Amino acid sequence: MDLSNQNIELPQLSTYYHKSRQQMVLFSGLLLAWEIIGIEFKEVPFGNFKITLKTPDLAPYILIGAILYFTARTILEWFQCQYARRQTIPARLDLSLSLVITSLSLSFYTVQRLQTSQILKDLSGFDISVFLLSLALSFSLLLSLLNSRRWLIALLPALTGLCAINFLLGPVIRNPFLYLSIPVGIVGALGWGKWANMLGLIKVVYGTLYKTYRLHAAEAKPLLDEVAKSRRSCVICLWHGLSFVCVPFIIFSFRKLNVPVYIPVSSSKDGRLLKKLFKSIGAHPYFYKKLSEKKRIVRLFKNQKIVLVSVPDGPIGPRFHFKFDGILRLALKYNSHLLAIRFKAQSFWRFNSWDAFILPKPFSSVSMDIQDIKPIGDIDDDTITRLKKRIILAMSQSHDQNKQKS
Repeated sequence: MDLSNQNIELPQLSTYYHKSRQQMVLFSGLLLAWEIIGIEFKEVPFGNFKITLKTPDLAPYILIGAILYFTARTILEWFQCQYARRQTIPARLDLSLSLVITSLSLSFYTVQRLQTSQILKDLSGFDISVFLLSLALSFSLLLSLLNSRRWLIALLPALTGLCAINFLLGPVIRNPFLYLSIPVGIVGALGWGKWANMLGLIKVVYGTLYKTYRLHAAEAKPLLDEVAKSRRSCVICLWHGLSFVCVPFIIFSFRKLNVPVYIPVSSSKDGRLLKKLFKSIGAHPYFYKKLSEKKRIVRLFKNQKIVLVSVPDGPIGPRFHFKFDGILRLALKYNSHLLAIRFKAQSFWRFNSWDAFILPKPFSSVSMDIQDIKPIGDIDDDTITRLKKRIILAMSQSHDQNKQKS
């Protein structure tokens, strides 16, 4: 069921969460005020009693205990709230800012105490500031990223960078924070890879490399415009070894023409990563082995105009073997467009994999070629066999042309 257009009111974060968060921020503010400007505890109302703190030196420890308790309570109450509400940006921002305030207060208190020790009295303000920022960022990020907060992942490189600066510029003998920066930097790097699943890094590298190519697709543009103007759906076939350039070219071309592109992926770990990557650049990936997903794609193909990408020899080969006859029967049944796409690269790397994967080198010239395979005939084995031969011939020519250079 498509709920995108329905007005659904999400439940608010629980009252227990808000109370715990408010207490956490309150005690964090008191600790900061204690260290920066100094505060005096006289009579503190507690129920029907009034409590006077006889030993003011113990106040920071009491505040720290309260901060740690209410931080744990806040995290626990956060995970008790409804999942959809926790995924909203305001809710995430609310928790993250609160944790940053808490982290800063604890880090500032720690630095103030360390400054009074004989070992650390000669530390520069630079050393202390780097330690303070590193500790605060690592603490707040590790807590706030427990729920896969990928929108905060951009701060992790900043954390790692701070630790690298401290590592490079801080003298080894006079800077004991150097040794703390190393594990904090490792945590930042691991968190970047684990919680983001390398999606952000892959997207940046992939997009940057693709933009360096000098694409030549003038001859393919009229055919793409014809498909976009038509009311019929379209099937585009390509070999697995050519997917690095062909898939983003299809996505970006039809995204400009406001035609949705559906791409099959496997349900493996790599397939799930590809699903997130394709979705982030505007495609509609789906798990092709799930029966419910197949039925949904057939309904969309029948009732709407979509572009369905097919990789006949994927995901594990054998190479140039057309394994999915069902996609051709679907194209014949609904009289859809059937295209075969390929590319020629001026210079490229060829991987020693089952599909002889081709990766064009940066700034190389890449020529795109799309052929229209008109699916005409009855839905029988002979027609399917003829269509497969025509598609295989059209898609394999690019490999023959790419054999000359590597």
